[in-house]
Amino acid sequence: MLGLALLVVSCDILGSGSNQRDARMKEESGGLVWSYLINPTTLLHYLLLTDQYFEASEEERSEERFDEIRKNLYKGDDGTWLFEQMGVLDTHGTSLRTPGTKWSLSFTDKYYYPYGAYFFYSADLEGWTFECVSDSLYSAVASTGTATAIQVDGEGFYTVATFGDTKTADGYDCSFRTEGEFKLGNLEMGFGEDFMIKGKFFHSVGRGSTVLESCQAVYSGSRDAEYKLNI
Repeated sequence: MLGLALLVVSCDILGSGSNQRDARMKEESGGLVWSYLINPTTLLHYLLLTDQYFEASEEERSEERFDEIRKNLYKGDDGTWLFEQMGVLDTHGTSLRTPGTKWSLSFTDKYYYPYGAYFFYSADLEGWTFECVSDSLYSAVASTGTATAIQVDGEGFYTVATFGDTKTADGYDCSFRTEGEFKLGNLEMGFGEDFMIKGKFFHSVGRGSTVLESCQAVYSGSRDAEYKLNI
């Protein structure tokens, strides 16, 4: 499972055998996909449901679809909300479905797994800021500065895109990006067999402009990817 690999896994390129290097590149690819694509999209999925909950009547709030919201959401200080097992949510008193609106979520514990999902995957992620760009397009900006574009396609399906840079634990430069159309789906089903991931993701590791290793992950509909190394 992708969730078993951490972004903080070291890419110790020099002095390792080729098999070990290949395994690390694959693990790091999974970590980046989880951190910068699956993580913000899953969070947005539940924040949009939370927005519906805020605007629902008392009778509607008792519906089964809001069970997790009712159980985990508490009023905080200064107009914020504590989303247990997720973090502190600041809605700025507006609807997330209004263009120009920003909601921020600051993680309180990165290693809780609410809703059966590994939300808080990367050790250096401290939260996200979500902005409604248009009716169905959202921007998610991580605490690390990386931006992810999320298009809501409906019925739990999303088209996502990201690119960015980070550092491995041992100081190597790591660049990553989606290539072409990248889709996630069936998020309401959790991360079982029905979870859908389809697209190409590329990342490279090196020093400055010198690339030492690269990896392209090709997802064809499931969580399992086909990896192409040093292409």
